[in-house]
Amino acid sequence: MSATSMNATSIPTMNLRFAGKTALITGGSHGIGLATAKQLAADGAQIAITGTDPEELAAALRELPQGTLAINAVAGIPRDTAATMAHVREAYGQLDILFINETVAIPAASEAKNNTYLEQIFDVNFKGTFFTIQQALPLMDRGASVIINTSWLNASNWQDEVHMPARWILTAAKAAVRSYANAELTPRGIRLNAVNSDPASTSDAQDTAPTGELWHEMADRLQDQMPLATHATWDQIVDAVVFLASDESSYMLGSELTIDGAMSHI
Repeated sequence: MSATSMNATSIPTMNLRFAGKTALITGGSHGIGLATAKQLAADGAQIAITGTDPEELAAALRELPQGTLAINAVAGIPRDTAATMAHVREAYGQLDILFINETVAIPAASEAKNNTYLEQIFDVNFKGTFFTIQQALPLMDRGASVIINTSWLNASNWQDEVHMPARWILTAAKAAVRSYANAELTPRGIRLNAVNSDPASTSDAQDTAPTGELWHEMADRLQDQMPLATHATWDQIVDAVVFLASDESSYMLGSELTIDGAMSHI
């Protein structure tokens, strides 16, 4: 496991709302993670991202400001998580914002769901979340914010409508993430909230479908059912994450912002 940084255009931090703050985004080398990293950086935060593809991490660094830290790490492996926090401590000394964005979805028929399959799903989606928060706590002070990216699968009617019963194990893992207790964080003055969003808004969503044809079919079916008749944009999701990271949401704790165009409510 390694960490790298790269010089790029510096972003002035005067009068920016995250000036002097440090953010770690897991799964931050692409998609919503990278888009969030770029927005937090534009608002003055120092950024660390994790990812599993060295080339993708290098490409992400070229889009982020000078001093950004890119860490090659796998969620759910405690030694990788511990090493990630060591890199953050050495580079920045503290952590104010933690966005747990890394996730994995592996389509499989029921008969293929063996112990290895279960371990893959829960190692990243639940254990990865647990150990990341656990290892981050020594770096976080009162006022810090933790945001978890949960899943559109939390809405049971979506699964019924799009006929995706094969996703129930991922749903269980994400439900476990949603149930993560605030009891340990609240006395420390650290807030934990979550976002869940329209799957078609992320670049990874297409990769989770068994075929491109199935992906487009699912996306079209969802869009037909959405009250707003359109999928979310990255900016709409990133805005919610940034809001939860900021002092503007200082009285929010244990909340989940659902960004699905009212799909799960109407």
